[in-house]
Amino acid sequence: SSQAVSRALSLGLTDRPRATGRVRTEEPGRPPLVVVLGPAGSGVHRVHQVLVAAGTPVVSGGNEAELNQQHWARWQRGPVLAVLVDPAPEDWRVSASLGARTVVVLSKHPDLPAMVDMLLRGASAIVRGADIDVDLAPVLSVVVRGYVAMDASRMEDLTGGVAAVRVADGAARSPALTSRECDVL
Repeated sequence: SSQAVSRALSLGLTDRPRATGRVRTEEPGRPPLVVVLGPAGSGVHRVHQVLVAAGTPVVSGGNEAELNQQHWARWQRGPVLAVLVDPAPEDWRVSASLGARTVVVLSKHPDLPAMVDMLLRGASAIVRGADIDVDLAPVLSVVVRGYVAMDASRMEDLTGGVAAVRVADGAARSPALTSRECDVL
């Protein structure tokens, strides 16, 4: 059967699937595939260990051109999640080309502008490297369902920054959030 598919592709009877720019169809009930991207080292290694221990299908990412040639990237029918460990600009492009929901793992505490930048690039969650053993698998299960996850203390920084921007623009100050509201956010 693989020979028939290969022959149909070579004759142009069907379109070649591509990871870049294509709309992936997620089939309900399929497990997510996690693509881990980042500099080689202990952070990426630890992410792999945690995901394997949790029974999560995981692959190591590469650059965008390599991933477009990989069988799993072209044919994955379940959701794709990207875990970017201390991401470089190329990692964000790969995540976008896969149409993946993105979780960022950081070895150091980001400042507010860096955090806003990650959210604007499409990060669905930000996890501290020190917390991956406990938090990574649960955060992935939340993100795959379309939610955003972040440490509550970071959310306070973010909402405080938004309020400061609104006041600087001359608009009304946003109401202060209770600790429970921050936890929910």
